[in-house]
Amino acid sequence: LGVLLLREHDASVRFSVVSVAADLCGAIRTAGPAATVCLQACWVVTMICSPIFWLLSLVVLWTTPLSVSSQRVLLTCSECLYAWSAHDVLLLTLLTAQPQLPQYIQHLLAHECQAVNQLLARYFMDITHNQPMCLSVEAQLLPLGMVYLAIAVLISFLVGVPLMLASRAVITRFD
Repeated sequence: LGVLLLREHDASVRFSVVSVAADLCGAIRTAGPAATVCLQACWVVTMICSPIFWLLSLVVLWTTPLSVSSQRVLLTCSECLYAWSAHDVLLLTLLTAQPQLPQYIQHLLAHECQAVNQLLARYFMDITHNQPMCLSVEAQLLPLGMVYLAIAVLISFLVGVPLMLASRAVITRFD
């Protein structure tokens, strides 16, 4: 029914990694401002900062002459940054959640939509094509964004993980 009312308007919403962080304040109404800011910080750190600083720390480790103790500290920091990097988790979550989202939303709102669905079935069956739903969600992944994310994940693993393993092997020789 909403689509019928909004035909001339675009009923779709696009999200990016940065826009999700910015929109968290408006999306979480029950949490206080401190909890929202903490959640935003966690999102930005795990999705943006940790992957970038992980690779930058490895570049510094391999290009800057450092003492063995400094190398050990920097390697430990890069391993922590790698552990907190969640860009790979984001990629897998997007790929697996996208086909499941409509079913999840229907299940989540089943109780709240029951009365509306009955009204839609009774009065608007022809318009709703025999599928009366008070809310319908269709998730689409933007191909270019997914390609960029997949390339970033692939490059970070093909470069970052071997560099960390090689660094660990070299540094442990000095123990």
